[in-house]
Parts: sequence; structure tokens; C-alpha cells
Amino acid sequence: MENLHEKTVKGLTWNGLGSVVVQIDRLLAGIILANLLDPKSFGLIAILTIFVGFGLLFQDLGFGAALVQKKIVTDIQNSSIFWINISIGLILTTFGHFSGFFLAKLFDQEELSQLMTVLSFTFLINSIAIIPLSILKRSVDFKKIAQVTVISSLFSSISAITLAYWGYGVWALVIRALVNSIFSTILYFVVVKWLPKPRFSWKDVKPFIKFGLNYSGAGIFNYFSRKVDDIAIGKFLGSEALGLYSRGYSFLMIPVVSVRNEIIKVMFPILSTKQDDKIVLKTKFLSMVKVIAFLCFPILFGGIATSEFFVEGFLGESWLGMVNIMKIMCVCGLVEVLNIGEVVFMATGQTGLLLRISIFTRVIFILLILAGVFLGIDYVALAVLIGTLINFLVNFKYLQESIDLSSVHFFNAIKQVLVISIAMYIALVTASHYLAQLKFSPLINFFILFLLGGAFWISAILKYRPYPSEYIISKFLYYKSKVRI
Repeated sequence: MENLHEKTVKGLTWNGLGSVVVQIDRLLAGIILANLLDPKSFGLIAILTIFVGFGLLFQDLGFGAALVQKKIVTDIQNSSIFWINISIGLILTTFGHFSGFFLAKLFDQEELSQLMTVLSFTFLINSIAIIPLSILKRSVDFKKIAQVTVISSLFSSISAITLAYWGYGVWALVIRALVNSIFSTILYFVVVKWLPKPRFSWKDVKPFIKFGLNYSGAGIFNYFSRKVDDIAIGKFLGSEALGLYSRGYSFLMIPVVSVRNEIIKVMFPILSTKQDDKIVLKTKFLSMVKVIAFLCFPILFGGIATSEFFVEGFLGESWLGMVNIMKIMCVCGLVEVLNIGEVVFMATGQTGLLLRISIFTRVIFILLILAGVFLGIDYVALAVLIGTLINFLVNFKYLQESIDLSSVHFFNAIKQVLVISIAMYIALVTASHYLAQLKFSPLINFFILFLLGGAFWISAILKYRPYPSEYIISKFLYYKSKVRI
């Protein structure tokens, strides 16, 4: 029988492996599809993605997370929530079917009507998979989740590339989403070996409603607040400014936040099993902080130091306007990746608190962005940084009360990695001043700094051995021999 420590390491290992394979698949498939399809095809899907993403917030009303959080879940509860999810999926699919006409009129793109009609079936298909996926998460079986995710992603990419090659255009991207949903749903039922019973009990559903609705409400506030900066810049500063901002935001911010989210995904069911033990919760939380800092800090500090050479070398002088945005977003990332208090609130059932925090901090976040947009694009980035810092501080205040966490404990968890990262940053900034005088091309300068930073970081961790490096390397090697896909 695996203990909590072994489950944590195994879950992180499998989830990490699955995420890496899927990201590589998406990258390669994206490059191939970009050569087979025109930009308009991707633009149409981008429009639909905004509305599909909004619909996904209502897909299970937080019941999936509630099932993972509860200590004991009966089969009748699984079956009852399954039928609720099916009903929600049908409603969303029907709504998506009829909304296609209005989207076509709103954006003056006739294709959107038929595309949305077909794509909306993903709501129904995905709703079928929520219960078996929750069962796997409750058992911390991220090996099977990774296998399903990888297989579904590969088959959907192959389908899309084949259809694009045969000349089906934007429909290749729509079918890709459908194939991914269909394959993953079928495979989840195959590996879980669970089928719903034709029974429904409202009494058994009630314990999940409060958690689910609060969790879903917090997700809705977070979703809209994350879109406000793009909408405001696009409306008031224009598409060119939005292009600079979105690129400056996405290059490093999205990858490191994705790392954090993947770790949260694994830790949520694990922490839920120990939701009444504050000592275990605090210990595991601080371990998460250490690992996240170890993985993300060197990337973000390196990004701050090398952003100008990176942008000019890879993107050209026309993109230099995003350098300051990229630097600010790297600083923002240092705060955002450590803002993981939500996983504790979810594991302990405090979704009401999570919703209240989201409402308070996101209203401030939106007001800051609206103020910044009238001052310029760099000020919008600063507004995001300030809003992120406020959100972190508010979350941390309540987190301290939830698991008896002190600021000293938190700082001690990151101080060694932080000091090494700052030292690396100073070395890179110093080297960049000398490189600027040598008149090398920006691309060569970037690669020199990249190699220098990598060598500095590896030397430092080998000498000072911060805990996460030993933890990750030793455990990864231990489980590597057991990994079979």
C-alpha cells in the first residue's frame, strides 16, 4: 500500500510526463497545421474558444471537484451527479447550437454558425467523462489519466492533420476537438470500469451543492478578470498594442503558471485525504512551494535578464515594444506561481472563502487594469502585477489562519532557491553589459546568456543542493524504472 509521500511523487511524475508529451504533440501538430491551414481558420477557432471556454465553467458546476474533495463518496452519489452533469451538458449543447447564429452575425462570419453547432457537442461528450475522471483523481491514479490524455491528444492531432491535408480547412480543427473528447471519454470508462445506475437521489446530491457552486463561482470571476486586460487593450489601444501585450504575457508567464497548475492538479486529491490534519497540510504545502520555486524561479529571473536579446533575436526589432511587458510579467510570474493557497481552501472545503476572495481581489484587479489602460500598455502590465500581488497577500492572510502558516515558514521554503536565482540574474545582467559592447547579434548574445545561466544554475544546485533538486531527481530516477506507458 503506497503512503502519502509515494502517492505524491508518483502522481507528480506521471502528470508531468503526460503534460510534457501532450505539449510536444500540440507544438508539433500546431506547426504542421499552420502550414496546411490559413490564419483565418485559426482565427475562427479562437473566437469560438472564448465562448466554449465560458461554457466549460458551467459544465459540472464544480461537482467534479466536490467529488474529489469529499472523504467518502457513495455509488448513488456518483450516479446522481452523473445524471446532473448529462443534463447540464445537454443544456449547454443546445444553447451552443442556437448561439452559433448570433455569433455569426456578431462577428460577420457565416462559418461560425455551423462550426459552433458541431463544436457545442463537446459539452455533452465531456460531461459524460466527469465522474470516471473524478474517480481516478480521488484514487490519485494520475498514471491512467496521463495515458488517456496522451492517447486522446495523439489521435486528435493525427485526425486534424489528415483532414487538413485532405482540404477540409477549419473543420479539421473542429473535428480535432471532438475526437479528443470522444476518445478521452471512452478511455476513461474503459480504465475505470464504472457505469452509472439508473437512479437519482437529490438528498445525496445536496452535500456537494455548496462546495460546487462556490468553486464554480470563483472560476467564473477568475475567467472574466483574466480576459479584461485583453479586451480593454484591444478596445482602447488597438490590435497592435494587444499583439505586443499578449506576446509579452504568454512567452514565459503561461508556461510557468502551467507548471504550477499541473502540481495543483495532483496535490488537490492528495491534500483532500488529509483535510483535517493541519500539520500534514502545512508540510505538503511548503513542499509544493519549494518545488514550484525550484522549477520556475530560474526561468523567470533568466527571462528578466535576457528579454531584450530574446525579443530582438527571435522576433525582430518591430517587437521591442514588448520587452518591458515581458520583464514585468516575469516579475508577476514570481508572485503568481507561489499563489497556491486555493488548493488548500479547496481541499478543506472552504470554497465559500475562495469565492469571497475571488470577488474582492478580482474587482480590484479589474479596476486597476481599467485605470492602467488610459496610461498606456506598460501601465496595464504594472496593473496586472499590482493586482496579482494584492491577490497573493489576501490569499496568504487566510492561508495562515487555515494551516497555521507563518511568513517565516514560507520564506524559509524559498530563500535558498531565491538567493541562487538572484545571484544568477546579477551574473546575467553583468554579462549582458559586456556582450552589448562586443557587437554580437542579439541571437548569439541570448544563447551565450542562456548557456551561462544554465551553467550557473546547475553549478549552484550541485554545490548547495536545495531540497527540491534532491527530491525531484532521486524520486524521478526511482520511479523511472517503474514507468510503463
